[in-house]
Amino acid sequence: MPIESYVFQRGLSNLTDFADIIAKSCHLTGNIKVDGTINGTASSADFILNNNASLGYRQQNKLYSVNDITYHNLLPTGWYLECTTAGTSSSSELTISNPAIGDTVTDGTVVWTIIKNDWPNYGITLDCNAADKDGVYVVTDNAENKPFSDLIYSKLITITYNTTTPRIIQILYAFAGKYAGNIYIRGNYGGKWGPWQQQEVIVEKSLEGINQYIKYASGLIVQWGLVIAKANTTSTQINYPIAFISSAVTALAERANTSIINDSAVACLSDYNKNGFTAYYTLVANDLSLRWIAIGY
Repeated sequence: MPIESYVFQRGLSNLTDFADIIAKSCHLTGNIKVDGTINGTASSADFILNNNASLGYRQQNKLYSVNDITYHNLLPTGWYLECTTAGTSSSSELTISNPAIGDTVTDGTVVWTIIKNDWPNYGITLDCNAADKDGVYVVTDNAENKPFSDLIYSKLITITYNTTTPRIIQILYAFAGKYAGNIYIRGNYGGKWGPWQQQEVIVEKSLEGINQYIKYASGLIVQWGLVIAKANTTSTQINYPIAFISSAVTALAERANTSIINDSAVACLSDYNKNGFTAYYTLVANDLSLRWIAIGY
């Protein structure tokens, strides 16, 4: 079994926090043994890394799209599952017997392909600028040249995509602190690093049915759909697939079935809240299809 060791100073209050940091940075599986000194007292503990959603492990009854990746504790360290047929995972634990690179695994209506990450893992780097070899690095809170000085514990991936005139791309994923879930990208052209640019990351989505949504790591939520306004009515309620955190939402609704003449367009939207809004219009003689979109946090 591969053994990966990390030694660094950090004001952690317990070994569970330490184990969580290591697990999230490396997607370790099985058991992890942690030895350290907490408040001046030597401590040691064993942790079992379960299939935890926060670590990116496969979940039951979840909708997966093509190119989604996930992890499983029956796979060796550094191996993962990539979705090659979209669908919904089964409601039971996934069984993987004698895994091999390139094997496919059926999981409900999802088909996974087993992939191995062959990139070298260099462990902790104290300077993002010095992490210029292709591979994976762990960035701690005392590392230099991060997107933000108070950004803590991140995974950094470095990729060189032109060997004649080296052009380097760095992708940094923050998994702890107030920036958790954010992804930052920058490039090195001609030996000079460009600025870090934050990228929007999808953390949740539902693209099935007539009402759909996408939620980003920054908290931004985009929702849209179709609703039928019944004949002989002057308003209809539109409910979001998921609730917004804030009631400060921008929404738009318009008539979809434009082939029907003498039916009014939407006059106004009102009664906004975290769960939906009301669309008002003049009295309609026929059922009216309304397309809507809402954006907010």
